[in-house]
Amino acid sequence: TNRQQCVNKSRGLLPRLSLGDDRSATCRRGVGLSVRCAPPPTGPAYAGPFTSGHGYHLPMLQIAETHRNEIHAATPRDHKAALGQFMTPASVAGFMASLFPDASGPRRLLDAGAGLGALTCAVLDRWQDPGAAVELYEIDNRLREHLTATLAGYSARSVVHGKDFLDDAAQRIAAGEAVFTHAILNPPYKKIATTSGARAAASRAGLETVNLYSAFVGLALSLLRPGGQLVAIIPRSFANGPYYKPFRAWIRAH
Repeated sequence: TNRQQCVNKSRGLLPRLSLGDDRSATCRRGVGLSVRCAPPPTGPAYAGPFTSGHGYHLPMLQIAETHRNEIHAATPRDHKAALGQFMTPASVAGFMASLFPDASGPRRLLDAGAGLGALTCAVLDRWQDPGAAVELYEIDNRLREHLTATLAGYSARSVVHGKDFLDDAAQRIAAGEAVFTHAILNPPYKKIATTSGARAAASRAGLETVNLYSAFVGLALSLLRPGGQLVAIIPRSFANGPYYKPFRAWIRAH
């Protein structure tokens, strides 16, 4: 949509990037960022959530989509607002998974703010790799129960964390962890106060930012191995203005 952008980040993808008032900036060696604004393409492979062709007519993603429709309607608006929840439709999840280029070797996926697992399902459906490993974070107990049940349908190894992603990521970054080959996110969208725990966790990791989405994306970037890939849905607000200048600098540094 016009409100959101899919961001595909890879090390070695682009030599330069342009971000708002920072104009064009040279990334640290081997680091690049590509911003994708296009909507999901039309045609047989993307005609709907469960159409056949190219791996998107698969049971687990369908189950996640069914849960999304049911739970979205039953969840109070103030609950979703408090957590900054925006659940990902299966068709969008399939498009985002398609942004990862084909890769060989061991694959370890991070899904922070996983919700009902549509993004992870789309990636695992695409990879068809029983040796893949996935770590997911979801603090909403109601969603996590469905998430765990859905992932049980895959042969890939999965760990679902019920802890706060930002707090745990800050600890892992401080310990020098950078273990993921891929990350996919539809992060929460909510401003964070200067006195909030989220702001403090991001700051401990070295990132000063004003919204949950930029904190999630920033810390996920830091947990990627060299050559890692990240795809996320984020608003275009990060691309200009002074509030997100530290976040743009963070992207270039990672």
